[in-house]
Amino acid sequence: MKYLIVLSVTVLLAGCGQESKPAAVLHLAPITPGAIPEKIGGCGEGCKKLDKFAQWQPLLAPLVEMHRRQEKCSSVEYAMPDIDSDPVDPKFYVQCKEVRSGQLYNTFYTRTQIEMGTPATSEPVSRGYAEPLCAGQLAEKLPGATIANQGFYEAPNGSVRLTYDLKVNGLDKKAACLVSHESVEFNVVR
Repeated sequence: MKYLIVLSVTVLLAGCGQESKPAAVLHLAPITPGAIPEKIGGCGEGCKKLDKFAQWQPLLAPLVEMHRRQEKCSSVEYAMPDIDSDPVDPKFYVQCKEVRSGQLYNTFYTRTQIEMGTPATSEPVSRGYAEPLCAGQLAEKLPGATIANQGFYEAPNGSVRLTYDLKVNGLDKKAACLVSHESVEFNVVR
């Protein structure tokens, strides 16, 4: 007859006389196969812009490893340099699936953030932060415009969009202002 013997051992911290506690379990979102491309660029004539970022390939894996700890990311879907940024000092983005909604969202990182291991914030931009920035952009781009209606939307990546129904010189216009922790973008829709 075979017996299974199970031993229970209390581990003591050396010299402290206290029981050890298990380390806190960090959130680690899974990385979707193909999320980190094997090579940036190298895809011929159509990818000349992307080829300029090939030297930054080694930053993609540390970027994904750092970002997968973001609590609201349920899976890392893709990481790549932002081809609209400067190839000498690029920005990068990570695309994740949001835990609650399952929606995809992008989070942007600077090269310095990746090299220093500083994760981008997952805290949403506040309305109090966004409204004055957008009001400044509105006054600059459409001086004399009056706001008929304003909307506010928070995206899964923490950026916010303010929408405007405007009167500009007697004409109805629509505009949108997108605010992230890194940038402000104001566009007149019509």
